[in-house]
Amino acid sequence: MKGYRRFSVGMVMVLGALLTACGKEDVSGDAEPVLTSKLASEGRELVQTICAGCHAPDDKGALSRIAGARKSPEGWEMTVVRMMNFHGLELTTDQRRAIVKYLADIQGLAPSEAEPFRY
Repeated sequence: MKGYRRFSVGMVMVLGALLTACGKEDVSGDAEPVLTSKLASEGRELVQTICAGCHAPDDKGALSRIAGARKSPEGWEMTVVRMMNFHGLELTTDQRRAIVKYLADIQGLAPSEAEPFRY
């Protein structure tokens, strides 16, 4: 029994250390999210210059109809393509890819979060 208890305590400590090391970065408040790729950085610039033309920023700089949305990368791709098809937005393939990467990185919806709603 002592061996089992020692093993259990050890596993709890290892899991705690892993969760601490792998914890999500706090991006609440006014903190800017850290972008790890050049593509996402380019996407941020594109969103701020192109998308802000129609999606007016509020007093905190959050773009209307974009700021509160969370979608999978595929969902963001569909949204950008819809803007192109129905609202005349003109983007190159590289620009579209960068915008989708940026939005999915900062406002993405993980597959595990969407799992309960899939059919």
